This record gives sequence, structure tokens and C-alpha cells, in this order.
Amino acid sequence: MRDLSTGSEQTVFQGGASYDELSPNLHTPLIAWRDSANLAIASFKKGFTTLRLRSIDGTTQDKIFLRNITQILSIDFNESGRNMVLSAISNGKTDIYTLNVRGQGKRLTNDIFDDLTPTFLNDSVIVYSSNFVELPDSVLTSTPDINVLPSQYNLFKVEVLKDTTIVTKLTNSNSKNIQPRRVNSNTVLYLSDLSGITNLMRYSIGNQVSNQISAFDKSIEVFDVTSRMNKIAYALRSGKESHLYVEGYSGIDQFTPSTPRVQLAQAKDLNERLAARRLLEQKKQTRQCPLQRGQPSYLKSKLSLIQ
Repeated sequence: MRDLSTGSEQTVFQGGASYDELSPNLHTPLIAWRDSANLAIASFKKGFTTLRLRSIDGTTQDKIFLRNITQILSIDFNESGRNMVLSAISNGKTDIYTLNVRGQGKRLTNDIFDDLTPTFLNDSVIVYSSNFVELPDSVLTSTPDINVLPSQYNLFKVEVLKDTTIVTKLTNSNSKNIQPRRVNSNTVLYLSDLSGITNLMRYSIGNQVSNQISAFDKSIEVFDVTSRMNKIAYALRSGKESHLYVEGYSGIDQFTPSTPRVQLAQAKDLNERLAARRLLEQKKQTRQCPLQRGQPSYLKSKLSLIQ
């Protein structure tokens, strides 16, 4: 942990083992701020996923053992710090869960799709990223072919009511829209590779409009934003290294032209849509005039009889 005002750093958690023949698991431990003085740290040890709630000075620490969870992928706290929302893997499926600090939880999604990086919009509304699409029942078997699942991700909103949950799709683009983060109750930021380079986007819940607010020539790997301090932190990769930046959050709209690869894909998609539309229009015209080809000879014979 680094104190931005002084530049000093301290280690708040360490452990694990390294093996020459195995690549390190960079997804654990996972951290999330409960408030300005307390952290949540998710780790995996001896076959158990453990969630530690501890103060940064080490004076208090609680543990929650999640026996049915294989791995926690992301954590976010609500404003009170009493409830969490998780993206976690259980039985090979990645779903969204809510959990309080006493370890009592609820599963919000349960499907074959990847539901990732949830964040609280308020105490009863959560925004997350998913590759969910409507698929025929013949595909949704107990062991579906992962090749039929889409690689595109969009943002979804789930309202957690007393007896039910209501899920609404927020974005609908042919790209990866991931890592939503709350700015306020009406605005979230997220990452999108719509132009071919992953940049920051701002989504307004009220008017349902997305705007690009960064224009880097390298993709952003991860980010976080705090409206209280009006700052944003993000990581950009340069070669084999990843660099962390912290700056003021302005939210000004920016634009990045699409990369040649994305332009080619968009042109191909547009051509396919136009060809499909022309084919549909031709079929409609054929149905509307089924006797068009035979009509001239028929009319000529009628005309000769009249003459």
C-alpha cells in the first residue's frame, strides 16, 4: 500500500509459494477498500477461499471461509461498508453474489455465462459486465460448448428486491465493455475496446448514453475512480511492464479513431447487414407479386380474346 501524500509504502499481506515450472497466479490475493482504514483481502490457501477483513494498521482482522467458492475474481463494498458484491467461481461457473461482513450471502446469477466485476450503484442496484446473450434451449445444455458463447461483453443492471431480482441490459455493442465503476448514483465508468484500444467510457443511467473520456494509444489494463477525492487511478502496459498513474478525474469527452483492424471488422459487419437487408427486401417483393413473371403472357391472351 502506498500513501500518495508521503510516498511511503507498507506491506499489508504476504504469503504463498513459487514454483519454477508453474506460472504465478496473478489473480490472488485480491483486495478491495471497505473504507479509508479497512481492507478486504481474498486469497486461496489449503483448498479454501478465505476473505480477510482487516484494518491497514493490523489492529483488527476477521476471516470468512467460503467453502463453496473456488475463487473470488472481484469485490466491491456498498457505501456503508456492511455489504459486498462478488464475482466468484463456483462449480466452474462465474456468477454474482452478495455477502455481508458476517458471511451471510445470496447468489444473484446462475448461468453458463461469465458475470464479472460487479459494483454497487446503490444499496439495492448492482452493475456488472457479462457476455450473456439469448441462446436457444438446444445450446443451453448441462455441458454447453464454450465455442458458442460470445466473446463480447456488455453492462447489465440487477435490482435486488425483497422477493426477486430484475436484470436490465444497459449497453448493446459488439465489443468488450468491462470493469464498471460507480462515480455517483447516475454515472458509471467502464473500459471498452470499441475502437480497438481499451479506453475509458462514461455511461449515464438516466439518458442511457455512453461517451468516451480517454484517448490513449495503449490499452488500459485496470482502473478505479473515487468521486470523494475526484481522482482516477489506472494502469497502462508498456512492453513487458505495467505502469500505474493517478490523476484528477475530469470526465471530459474524448474520441479515438478505430484501429485498422476494427475498421475492417466494422466494414465487413456493415456489408453483411446490408446484404441481408437486400435479400430480405427481395423476398418481400417476391411474396407481394407471385404472378409477376406469368402475368404478361396471361394478359396478352386475354387481350387477344377481347379483340
